[in-house]
Formats: sequence, structure tokens, C-alpha cells
Amino acid sequence: MDKQLESKPTNSQRKSPRQTRSKTLVSSIFEAATRILPKTHYEAVTTNQLAKIAGVSVGSIYQYFSNKDEIFAHLLEKNLAETQALVATVVSSKADTPLKELIRDAISTVVDLNFDNRDFFAKLFIQAPRLNRVKRVMESRDQFITQVVDVLKTRPTEVVKANLELASYTAVHAVMGVLQTIVIHPPAQLEREELKKELTELVVHYLCKP
Repeated sequence: MDKQLESKPTNSQRKSPRQTRSKTLVSSIFEAATRILPKTHYEAVTTNQLAKIAGVSVGSIYQYFSNKDEIFAHLLEKNLAETQALVATVVSSKADTPLKELIRDAISTVVDLNFDNRDFFAKLFIQAPRLNRVKRVMESRDQFITQVVDVLKTRPTEVVKANLELASYTAVHAVMGVLQTIVIHPPAQLEREELKKELTELVVHYLCKP
């Protein structure tokens, strides 16, 4: 049996990179995985291919990851964390702007991220059950919900909803649900700016006072 298919990915890497050289090696593996996945079926990806693209030996890969699923599981985690950080940056930079503008800019950021990485995200996130990361994807949404609640609490005069937790839960799942569905199963005609406008109107009309 192929070593890369023997086990489910764990929640931690076999070995964590500590030195600069090790971190560079792991980054090159992630970069290789990011490059190859949009071009082929997940099942067809092998650690030999990843090693060749990354310019490392297969043995080097197995120092840090038990199999290919573990590589992509950690890559999924990495993308969730980067998305969270990106939105947090937008929120912190717009602390003094009207809520409607903040919503517009935050949605614009996540739409751009999903459009720019659509082929990659489509093939990566659909593997979440296989990678044992469905719970982690939901936890990521919970983090967004907490972030939205915190923002709404600071803007009571701009918010129409009384139950901020439920309102934030609804808004986040609506936006993320649409984005993840579009990535996997896009409509026949899909324009980036039009989607931004539609999602912004959806959330603004739902959360904000006229």
C-alpha cells in the first residue's frame, strides 16, 4: 500500500520545523501542494510529485509529514488561519469607519481571496472530511462570528439587531456558505464585483440601521 494513503491525518505534524532551513523546506512543500492541486485530481497527487516540484527528497517530506493527506490537512489549517488574519487586519484598520463601509471592505477582502484562489480552494476544502478537518472549518467560522459580535458591540447606534450573537451567526454562515458553494459549484455567470455588491447588500440590510 502507498505510504501516503495508510492513515488519516493527525492534528499535529510528525516533526515541527524550528530552524530557518527547516521552515523553508516545509514552506516549499506547501507551495508545491498549492501549485499542483488546481491542475490535477486530489487522488492523483503523490508525495513523489510534491517532492519533485518542491525540489526536495521524498525522505525530507516524510520527516515532517506522515502522508500527503497530512500535508494538505495542514495546508487547509494554514489557509484558514491566513484568512482569519487577513479579515482581522481589515477590521482593525477600519475601526473608525462606518459599519456599512467596514462590512463592504471585509466582504470585498474575502471575495477577492476566494476568487484569486478559486481552483485551489475548490479542490482543497472539498477534501475536509477526508482530511478530518470539517470541525476545524466550522471552528474557523465560529472565530469569524466572535469577531463580528465584537465589532457590533462597539457600534450599538448602527446595528438594528438585538441578539448580536444570533445575528452574527446568521450573517457569517450566509456569506461563507455562498462563497464556499461558489468555489465548488459556481453559477454560469459570475462577476466578482457583482458578487461583492450582492453580499454587501445582504449583510448591510440584515444588520444595519437604514
